[in-house]
Amino acid sequence: SGTIVTVTQISGGVVPGDFLSIAGSPHTIVYRATDAVGNSSTCQFTVAVMDMQAPNAVCRDITVNLSSTGSATVTSAQINGGSSDNCPAALTYAPATTTYTCTNLGDNNITLTVTDGVGNTAVCVATVTVRDVTAPAITTCPANVTVNDCYGTIPSLTSQLVATDACGVTGVIQSPTAGSDFSPVSGMVNVVTYTVTDASGNTTTCTSTVTLIDNTAPVVSCPANITVGTDVDQCTAVVTYSIPTGTDNCPNVTVSRTGGLASGSAFATGMNTVSYRATDAAGNTADCSFTVTVNDLQAPVAVCKDVTVNLNSAGNVTVTALQANGGSIDNCTAFGLLGYTPITANYNCSNLGDNDYTITVTDAAGNSATCVSTVT
Repeated sequence: SGTIVTVTQISGGVVPGDFLSIAGSPHTIVYRATDAVGNSSTCQFTVAVMDMQAPNAVCRDITVNLSSTGSATVTSAQINGGSSDNCPAALTYAPATTTYTCTNLGDNNITLTVTDGVGNTAVCVATVTVRDVTAPAITTCPANVTVNDCYGTIPSLTSQLVATDACGVTGVIQSPTAGSDFSPVSGMVNVVTYTVTDASGNTTTCTSTVTLIDNTAPVVSCPANITVGTDVDQCTAVVTYSIPTGTDNCPNVTVSRTGGLASGSAFATGMNTVSYRATDAAGNTADCSFTVTVNDLQAPVAVCKDVTVNLNSAGNVTVTALQANGGSIDNCTAFGLLGYTPITANYNCSNLGDNDYTITVTDAAGNSATCVSTVT
């Protein structure tokens, strides 16, 4: 008959059928065999528990906006959608960060590698949508413009605009467009709006003004200077002249008399100044003037009367022109201001009887006439 041997586990803490964890692995198990008389021997073996299972990599899609400098950084945590592993050791993710720029606008695929504590790996792919939502920056808006004209068009001013954008400026437009008509009113301010657009359609605007200022004075034309004689038996002359006309680069020019007499008026002798002014719709003015000179060309009417005088005891007598004046008149010069020559005539015994006394009557303009008085 055989010998009975008893086998017992003396260490290891586990029995067949137990679950072993990675913690504490490898596990050493020792057994002892003992015969009926007490002889014994031992043996041992190890049970190593290894993690051979890859983690479960889970990604998620995200959308990021570029900064004003045109970049955005995405971390692995942002695209991790809940990756897991069968073991509790911390997972690591690669790449830790990824940087995107304007060249990455739109959808971008990124592969996330998930590694567990013992080096098992799994991958997933996330879609990173990169957007540019920053509008361009206008650093210089076109300056305000003043146009000296009556009619004109909006000039092209976009070349004066300076703008920056991290992803690039694709277009600059102005409204109203270059070549658009002004409002033809001096002082009217036309607002021009400039729109700057980048590659993603973001826009920024600024404005300046184009102001129409009519600084051009009108032109007024007066007739030439006029010289006339007085009307018959008048100390004036009725003068008709052409009314001055005005022209301008803008419509609605008015011409008004600012000095002197109107056409068809009776002008006094001497030089008369007539002034006119043209005024345009913007208030610009221009002046002109001309002279109307009226000369007294009519001689006075010399009227004499006969005079009888007596010699004095010395045989002499003096006759004055006033004694011989029979009522001389002039169209301009008053009676008391007429001149008479000779002013006196002297007579003596040799002049007994009738004598002719010729008197010259002169007005203030130098016109003269004569008459003859008989001095007895």
